[in-house]
Amino acid sequence: MRIFAPAMAKKALKILEYILLFGLGVVLVWVALRGIDWKVFVDNLHTVRWGHVALSALACFCALVLRAERWKDMLRPLDPSATFIKAWDANNLGNLSYLVVAGSGDFVRTAGVTNKNITYDKVFGTVLMERAWDSLMVIVVTILAIVFKQDAIIGFLKDSVLKPAAGRLSLEIWLILGALIIAIVVFCVLIYKLRDKSKFFGKIAEWIRGVWDGIKAFLVMDRKGRFAIYTLCIWFCYVAMCQCVFWAMPGLGDLTFADALFLSAIGNFATIVPVPGGMGAFHYLIALAMSEIYGFGWEVGILFATLTHESRTILLVVLGAISAAAMAIRRGRRKREM
Repeated sequence: MRIFAPAMAKKALKILEYILLFGLGVVLVWVALRGIDWKVFVDNLHTVRWGHVALSALACFCALVLRAERWKDMLRPLDPSATFIKAWDANNLGNLSYLVVAGSGDFVRTAGVTNKNITYDKVFGTVLMERAWDSLMVIVVTILAIVFKQDAIIGFLKDSVLKPAAGRLSLEIWLILGALIIAIVVFCVLIYKLRDKSKFFGKIAEWIRGVWDGIKAFLVMDRKGRFAIYTLCIWFCYVAMCQCVFWAMPGLGDLTFADALFLSAIGNFATIVPVPGGMGAFHYLIALAMSEIYGFGWEVGILFATLTHESRTILLVVLGAISAAAMAIRRGRRKREM
């Protein structure tokens, strides 16, 4: 019984973590949906132009294709056998996993392309590099949105985001953050000092070196210009998703590409909240922005968020299921050939 106790405890903690994160998502959904006049919501739903919602999903599909092609280029210096199909299926499986368990997507897709030619840590380094570029693009998109909608956005961030957040940051929270930073610094120093003396710290140092090798893959990657173009096109597709939903809702037809830029940035901030698929957080932040900045009713904001988020979610579920089946078939075929 003692042999299985650690494994059972670890599994129980994972289940508890999932329940807590799912519960957080449910709370955010409740916060976003409370107070909605459902008659107004349904009336607005009847006016939706579904063809434009399909265009939004198409823009999402194009972004996914470009992401897989970009990742393949990053993997090639480390694994010459990397193909678009492998990157595509691993990405789709990771996206499907993210919808179920928050934060799991990158680990799942990393495992999806790891093989005898390329280790897990090196693949994960390329994923971190992707995330670094994505974070940079979030900053760029946010800056562009602020430039185009300066007065409205600064007022929104000041009154609806910064002030409430500052009011909740007590001295205890700052002390905890400070202690956490100190602990991280001390741990990093221990890794450096004990990497050759301790097996535990040596393993961590080895993993960090593997991650760094993956990050360096960008420096030796062919066609860096194409990587930059792919990145710009991916984020253009994300903004185009919002623009298509503007066209899908008659009341939002006057909103411009600059507005789509801003709402795309707001939507990406929702991914910071550790809930499966951004459930609830995305809807609340988008509805809040559309209400505070543009003066639309909460029902309009929730409908816009629902059309944008759920059309993408359905696409990710379908593509994830197809890729999971394709990977299982390929795995079975390899076993029969051995």
